[in-house]
Amino acid sequence: MTNDDLLKEAREAWSYALERDRENRDAAEDDIRFARLEEQWSADDRQKRESTGRPCLTINRLAPIGQPPRGDPVSLLVHGGL
Repeated sequence: MTNDDLLKEAREAWSYALERDRENRDAAEDDIRFARLEEQWSADDRQKRESTGRPCLTINRLAPIGQPPRGDPVSLLVHGGL
């Protein structure tokens, strides 16, 4: 097998894997936009609410979950904080 054949096979495998995983990647990007970028409202819904003077509340309940514990690590271990 030549280098060109190997590269061709690798590119085909990459394309196949990317195609098969596209739905998961798209869902992950939506999750990131929702949780981290606070895009919890679709553009259409946001526009409808803003045009009628209604607020678009965004409550990020996931951010505190991802934060590391604070305080003395030894004390957290002793008292069951970790």
